[in-house]
Amino acid sequence: MNKKIGILGGSFNPIHEAHTSVAEFFLNNYDASKVIFIPCNVSPFKTNESIAPNNQRLDMVRIAIQSNSLFEVSEFELKSNSISYTYQTIEHFKTIYPNENLCLLVGGDQAENFHNWKNWQYILDNADIYVALRKGYKIPTYDFESYKKAIYMEMPFIEISASEIREKIAIGEKGIKFLNPNVESYINENKVY
Repeated sequence: MNKKIGILGGSFNPIHEAHTSVAEFFLNNYDASKVIFIPCNVSPFKTNESIAPNNQRLDMVRIAIQSNSLFEVSEFELKSNSISYTYQTIEHFKTIYPNENLCLLVGGDQAENFHNWKNWQYILDNADIYVALRKGYKIPTYDFESYKKAIYMEMPFIEISASEIREKIAIGEKGIKFLNPNVESYINENKVY
């Protein structure tokens, strides 16, 4: 049987426990071999967002995932110097893992906009979609093909966003909940935000 490899992309501006908890849940419940975190260069949906430099976001991901040997980070999208499109990332990893089962991990909010993603049909044809939903969240009932094909991971949800964390950092808050303490130290030492 082909191994499942999780693909988890994002701005990771900064990475926090909502991201890592999705990866852990996927590993623990779906017999996967690993999860690859892929910081994007520029998200097509966040072209106006102020974002930390690529090298610092990459460093923060490395720090956040170092305690789990089944987590990896890829610089593929960071090296593209252009907008990061998921279909290109899937294409790239298909060449590296031609015999593995690529599994794209997304949040419920991302899944709802999936039909707006560039070449979404290619993604559906070449990867399984795993949608992280908070327990009790209503699964979308659209007729759209991606929702029928998706696997829904009903999991405890961490109520935090990267923008909330950045706001807390901006006002000098310390010991921020759901932010890895080593990542927080890195942010403060390097004045990332």
